[in-house]
Amino acid sequence: ISFKQGANGDEDFAAPERSLHSMKKTIANIAKNYGSKSAEIARLSWEKNSIKQFEICDTLLPKSWGYDERQVANHRSADEVLHMLSEAHKIRANLLLNTGPLGDGSIHPIDEVTLCKAGKHIRKHGFPKSTMKL
Repeated sequence: ISFKQGANGDEDFAAPERSLHSMKKTIANIAKNYGSKSAEIARLSWEKNSIKQFEICDTLLPKSWGYDERQVANHRSADEVLHMLSEAHKIRANLLLNTGPLGDGSIHPIDEVTLCKAGKHIRKHGFPKSTMKL
């Protein structure tokens, strides 16, 4: 069971979007939209889950969870992916990295190159444990 925005604290792992810092924003949004009682429940749930394994959910297209033609110039580079892996490693987190497929189901060529470059770097130098550059 994954903790995303606030449940009961009995989840198996926590999976905030983009970074652990996003939980503060999430709790603030819950307070704004649903009131302080709901925000307090979410805060207590997060507190219980904060000692568990994390999975950071992010994308190769920083402003979209799916393919967005208007964002083509913003695809993340291999250096950015390696940095994301390094940051995830620092907090003992898995990195769930989304790539929005094209209409035919294929991966965008920019993302394909990025993932291949990052993979080659990892095979040659090992998994990033600190910020690395290609």
